[in-house]
Amino acid sequence: SGTILENSGVLITATNTIVVYGLNQAVDSCGAFNILPLDSLAFNYYAVAWWPPTSSTQLGVVATEDDTEVTITFHPNHGTVVLYNGVLYMQGDVLQVTMDAYQSLQLQDRANSDLSGTKIGADKPVAAFSGNTYTALPSMENQPLDGVVEQLTPLHAWGRHFVFVPTPENPTSDFYVLVARDEDTEIVISDGQVVYMSDRNT
Repeated sequence: SGTILENSGVLITATNTIVVYGLNQAVDSCGAFNILPLDSLAFNYYAVAWWPPTSSTQLGVVATEDDTEVTITFHPNHGTVVLYNGVLYMQGDVLQVTMDAYQSLQLQDRANSDLSGTKIGADKPVAAFSGNTYTALPSMENQPLDGVVEQLTPLHAWGRHFVFVPTPENPTSDFYVLVARDEDTEIVISDGQVVYMSDRNT
């Protein structure tokens, strides 16, 4: 919990190919995600979270090498308030942190704003994560709050065409968050709906 830099990263190695899966063990939670292998990590990411949040949105970074310079650029339009080392960082501000191998940095927003679109950059490969501490999706308003987390895909691996697979027999329970890498991005949904992303909004 909270905003903190600590030595909590874990390196997992294996003699043969494996898949690694992270799971939140909190009571009444089912937050889970695949963990990406080291050779897929890179230098630039954008955070993604659910909006509006029931509790704070958050992001995390894990360094893979010593003396990694990490730069967090908060989205200029989302009302961000993050307290780190006694300094308040707000929308549009830049936070720079030097991290050693397997150190982890967690940032949580104090204003229940949206950290989506916050840029995570580094001069050496890092793993990046984002999501919500606890939240309720619109179709789950009477359900227990749940953590939402995902390991982020680096920008060079982003694409332009995606296929969404709805939940069988319950398609109204699916929600999608879109983040544009570039300004003036036009997104077309298969039903003909057009979404215009002017400034990396979500």
